[in-house]
Amino acid sequence: MRLIVARCEVRYSGRLTAVLPEALRLLMLKSDGSVMVHADTGGYKPQNWMTPPTVIETEGEPLERMVVRKRAGATEDRLDIRIVEVVSDVTHDMGEAAALEKDGVEAHLQELLAERLREDPAMAECQGVLAAQQIKPQARVLAESRGLRCVEVDLAVLRGEREPDLTLFLA
Repeated sequence: MRLIVARCEVRYSGRLTAVLPEALRLLMLKSDGSVMVHADTGGYKPQNWMTPPTVIETEGEPLERMVVRKRAGATEDRLDIRIVEVVSDVTHDMGEAAALEKDGVEAHLQELLAERLREDPAMAECQGVLAAQQIKPQARVLAESRGLRCVEVDLAVLRGEREPDLTLFLA
């Protein structure tokens, strides 16, 4: 990974055009071809970025210009970075990274619940319900084809922020 802190101007062209005026920024170039342009404000999101695959060309010693290109269908996305001053330019070998392992994700919960339900004869009549704020027609058809009931829920009502709409008949 290459980390460059530099006073630079960044011009993006492609689906639209955008300019980040000259300022001190962090340029992050990852080995997979990702390029991110960060400021010291704005949280974790880069001000501009390019996802792989990219072609990165540099000019000058010390670094004066960097062009990052990516084919996007019939067009080309392009970051043109004009570097006025390099404050820091370091490269780190990050090695092979192991994938993130999550514990307690929804899939694990689903597997555990299904295993308890399968093994307990008293739960043989148990039915599933798909609950969401909005259920698209395709998801409703798929869920119902697998024996699941579908329920759309209003979070404001559940939180007690709003009274429910009263109806005489339930669907």
